[in-house]
Amino acid sequence: MIQVQNVGVVEAADVQIHDRIPAGMTLIESTPQAQRNGDHLVWQLGALEPGGERTVSLQLVPDVEGELGSVARVSFEAAASVRTVSTRPALKVTQRAPAQVLIGQQLEIELEVSNPGTGAATGVTLQTDVPEGLEHPKGRQLDNLIGTLGPGEVRRQVLRLRATAPGQVNSEIRITGDDGLSAIDTTAIQIIAPELAIEVEGPTRRYLERQATYQIHLANVGSADATNVEIIAYLDRGFSFVGTEFQGQYDPNRHAVYWSLAELPPEARGAVPLTLLPIEAGERAIRLEARGDLNLVSRHEKKVTVDAPAELTFSITDDADPIEIGSTATYEIRILNRGAREDGDVNLKVQLPDGLELVSSETDASTDGQGLVVFAPHAVIPAKGEVVHRIRVKGTKPGTQIVKAIVTSSQAPTAVTKEESTTVYADN
Repeated sequence: MIQVQNVGVVEAADVQIHDRIPAGMTLIESTPQAQRNGDHLVWQLGALEPGGERTVSLQLVPDVEGELGSVARVSFEAAASVRTVSTRPALKVTQRAPAQVLIGQQLEIELEVSNPGTGAATGVTLQTDVPEGLEHPKGRQLDNLIGTLGPGEVRRQVLRLRATAPGQVNSEIRITGDDGLSAIDTTAIQIIAPELAIEVEGPTRRYLERQATYQIHLANVGSADATNVEIIAYLDRGFSFVGTEFQGQYDPNRHAVYWSLAELPPEARGAVPLTLLPIEAGERAIRLEARGDLNLVSRHEKKVTVDAPAELTFSITDDADPIEIGSTATYEIRILNRGAREDGDVNLKVQLPDGLELVSSETDASTDGQGLVVFAPHAVIPAKGEVVHRIRVKGTKPGTQIVKAIVTSSQAPTAVTKEESTTVYADN
């Protein structure tokens, strides 16, 4: 009898019993039947469970005397197994944000962070660099530690930013984890904003007491509605307000004109007239300002040169008319500057006809012998100033004698001529 027992705790595989027919003996039978190869016997028992046993029996007949014996040998295989589950974590980040946001308003970006993989993602961190045009109270570089994301786990967060400048910005969100895991999502956001542009069109040079009408142009060159728009024209003290349109209101205390507009859509534009009267000479300015909601402001300044022109007038009169041949008459030429500024290089010439002869002049003058009397120039005649010239003439020929006075100046270089006639008669 050959007994085989598995005294271990794991299954023994491919159990085989090997034996030989002892010398001097003859095999009658074996149970179970052995595989025989000569005197070599093999039993294939297969697997033997822990604690299990098998018995093989042999019937032998001795052929000779003496000590007979058998040495049986058993062989088997022991197997140990282990199972390892291979998993792969993954990261995904998605942004949900409005396509447009108004400048100055809060932008809310919904972030969805997920692990679509089969293993846990550890050391997960959310990162972003806040682009120009947006701001966050904690600065430009933001990090948020999420920790561990299980397989299939989804977490949501809201990133709140404030729009500060118009234009398109790209919001890029990065998510990283241990073992080199990473994911990026980028979305474009348009920051819209109104933008006011104001300017004034009109003459840059005016004369005192000459009205001028200026056109104030206002436009919204931005991408959003401008609301509660107020236009202000601050007037120089050298201007007097005359009038305007579109319900403009003049404030004498601030010497300014105001207009109001509830709303100005993008690309809308308009113009309003403003009529002013220059009352002081010099460099003057019209300062414009347009304001609206969202701290909108636009400014423009126009320089205007106000001239105070000299305005020369003159007259020529005689004190006696008619006169007898050989008698004298006095001509008075009075030059007056009625303008608001001085005039210089004032020249006076008097042309006497053949029937009159120069006797004397109260001011410095010269004659060419042919009746032309030239007076010394006046360097300056101040505003409201006056110059008087007088000459004595003698009648030499009968008839109507016409005297011409000719005046030029630096402000009025074109000669102006005035005449005065005197009748000369002969006492027959």
